[in-house]
Amino acid sequence: MGRVWGFVPEWIKVSASLDVSIILLIVVNNTLQKSPEIFLLIFFSCPLVALGLRTTPSYRALTDKGYSYATGLLVAVAVIIAFLLFANYSVFRDELGKRYMDGYIVSYPSRFGGDGPPEATANGSVNKFILYASQWVLIGVCIGVPFLTYHEAEASAIVAKMRRWEEQRQEEVVRKS
Repeated sequence: MGRVWGFVPEWIKVSASLDVSIILLIVVNNTLQKSPEIFLLIFFSCPLVALGLRTTPSYRALTDKGYSYATGLLVAVAVIIAFLLFANYSVFRDELGKRYMDGYIVSYPSRFGGDGPPEATANGSVNKFILYASQWVLIGVCIGVPFLTYHEAEASAIVAKMRRWEEQRQEEVVRKS
């Protein structure tokens, strides 16, 4: 690969990778706005996958470098989706509100008379409370899920190291006896 791209200046490689990253982020963002349930499933499964790295097949299949790649990938996915959820809160709220809340209405301030963000309301005090609390829950979730993913993936790597060390110790004991 180095021979093929060796003649291309470094700034072109960097700008091309940046362009591809921005295009991918735009595509993922548009997909999130159209079907948020898929992204919620992926987002909340990141810590569960990190927890699943503690299983026997995982620690036998992955090396320390594999665990660091898995940690990086899971945390990157969680952080990117958290950023997109936070950046698209109103679109996300409106999409889920229209689907799942009775009487969900978004009122936009008049173009010339008022300013400020659009306000969402719904029928029933429970739905209104959910709308209010969703802002704070979103902030907590956008910080908590990537943190939990990182914590669980790192803990899984430590558990895997301990299991491998224990297996090596047992093999040495068997060889000596």
